Amino acid sequence: MVSAKPVVPPVVPPKVQAGSWKTVLVVDPDKEQRARVVRLLREAAGDDGKNASRRLAVQEADNGNLAWTLIETAKPDMV
Repeated sequence: MVSAKPVVPPVVPPKVQAGSWKTVLVVDPDKEQRARVVRLLREAAGDDGKNASRRLAVQEADNGNLAWTLIETAKPDMV
């Protein structure tokens, strides 16, 4: 018996912001929790939107399949 791999639909990765200081991937099925973590990360990094040299490129995923695709394509500095 041959086991078939699950079919995963292709995912188009979001564009990474050019000139970003660091790239972060936040994974959580709860949209509100992802937003809270993104806010905390931006505060900790000093990313107030005014200093382009400290701007975070934030990628978000709500499931493991999307997260893995983003890890492979965007190669974030932190997950």
